[in-house]
Amino acid sequence: MLVLLLFTSLQNLPVQATSTNVIYVNAASTGAEDGKSWATAYKDLQLALAAAKSGDEIWIAKGTYKPTSGTDRTVSFQMKNGVAIYGGFNGTEETLAERDFNANKTILSGDIGTTGNNSDNAYHVFYHPD
Repeated sequence: MLVLLLFTSLQNLPVQATSTNVIYVNAASTGAEDGKSWATAYKDLQLALAAAKSGDEIWIAKGTYKPTSGTDRTVSFQMKNGVAIYGGFNGTEETLAERDFNANKTILSGDIGTTGNNSDNAYHVFYHPD
């Protein structure tokens, strides 16, 4: 009886929402590009990284992402402390458990110059200054 009463009283407690902020990235996005949903995902991972703060998660849909649209070989994706970055999404998932990184390849590429020419690639794809 005590267990039943305890379970019943626990059911009435308010559920605390998670404080994790998810920022969405999808190269194929056609929305407003604010990163707040798959429909309005950033197309550029650099924009998501700039908006992210400690405790955030960045979810990246399948596709190839480069640190720059130009040819400056010193540009790289700048990691941030406390920001988790996940790839492997198709762009409809609502939980991390739904992603399939085998079926939805998310590629971070340093091939910023002539495709296949290693002499003009970015020096670093990811860089963490700390």
